Amino acid sequence: MGSSLSLIPLIQASVSPAQTVGVITGHSGYLSRAHLEAVGVDMESVAIEGMENCAEFVRVVINGGPDLNVDALRAGTLDTAARLRKRVSHLGALILECPNLATFRSDLVGLLGIPVFDVVSVAELFAAALKLEGFPRLYPHR
Repeated sequence: MGSSLSLIPLIQASVSPAQTVGVITGHSGYLSRAHLEAVGVDMESVAIEGMENCAEFVRVVINGGPDLNVDALRAGTLDTAARLRKRVSHLGALILECPNLATFRSDLVGLLGIPVFDVVSVAELFAAALKLEGFPRLYPHR
């Protein structure tokens, strides 16, 4: 099905040319230019912020520690998004590259007031395409 990164070119084409698409990744040092270029990302209008400064993310996700503190991870995710927003003045949308952050999508929409996409968004896109609801008939069929 794919990665949420595959949505970036579509989102870049959908926001104003003056806006930047932000990406929150598990670790900014691990998401390379090659990864982004492989899915067609315009590198001039994308900004990356990593979760490597969130102690709870590092402890549980990167280092495989036990007993996730959901509130601490939520706070760290929101802090990461706030840093990105402070650094990027015209943020038009946000991509959550790390599937572990999908739980906080609505929190991020509330904080940033912009569309937020993740791997669940990719699944929802495919599911909607398979649902194939027809348009209502406006006139009787003859």
